[in-house]
Amino acid sequence: NLALAALFADIGFTEIPKEEFVHYLNSGKRNQELIKEHLRLSVEVISTSPHCRRKNIIYGILDHHEEYGGTGFPNKKQKEQIHLFGRIIAIAQLYDELVGGYVKEESRLSFEALEEVWKQGGAKMDPNIIRIFVDKSRIYKVGEWVRLPNNELAQVIGFKDYMRYPLHPIVRKRNGEIYDFSVRL
Repeated sequence: NLALAALFADIGFTEIPKEEFVHYLNSGKRNQELIKEHLRLSVEVISTSPHCRRKNIIYGILDHHEEYGGTGFPNKKQKEQIHLFGRIIAIAQLYDELVGGYVKEESRLSFEALEEVWKQGGAKMDPNIIRIFVDKSRIYKVGEWVRLPNNELAQVIGFKDYMRYPLHPIVRKRNGEIYDFSVRL
């Protein structure tokens, strides 16, 4: 059900004229009326299928623009009032937007996108789900090799504070020099 909700969360945009959709992307995606319309259209489109006419799928679609702190659309729900599927889809969509890039934005590297998602915890997105997402991302695992901003390779040797900063490892360069991402916050 989660996969179907995520797959069809934005299907309503297919019913909106292309120029209007491009304007929405270029304007920072905060057009409340267009968001409400695409949510209505998405539910309308999927409601013709008995496989998609399920409560979890519909609420996942309706809630994926809500924000954890209560400032989202269309109903300003907050925290656990937002359906679990909506909270998960919001995180997945943000990450996808960041790594894929859209009309106005440039794509980012996966670790940069994860850092941006991490920053949204609490205010816009569920910090518990973000934590699971980051932990399962496999971006920085002890023993793995990573590319530093200067294109040098280094091996992850640990973390100063993994609980608060799981995206800031301590690495050892090939020449033995230690590079601590946590001091460059």
